[in-house]
Amino acid sequence: MFIYYQYNLCTNNRKNPLLLRFYEDRNNRIQINTNIRISSRYWNIKKNTIKKSSEVTTEYNEFIELKHLADS
Repeated sequence: MFIYYQYNLCTNNRKNPLLLRFYEDRNNRIQINTNIRISSRYWNIKKNTIKKSSEVTTEYNEFIELKHLADS
């Protein structure tokens, strides 16, 4: 599984969703909306993770739980 930050789905409050992607094979992809939305300034592109900040603590904690589920 792969956690994906969707840049092109920006909402009115300028937050983008985090999606969970699962690839069955080359042709089949499943995307699951995690209902976690963050601003692009809090997303670390190189590490594919949320930057630690006091402004997004709830989203960061949800992301850590999600990452743990995706890795197992």
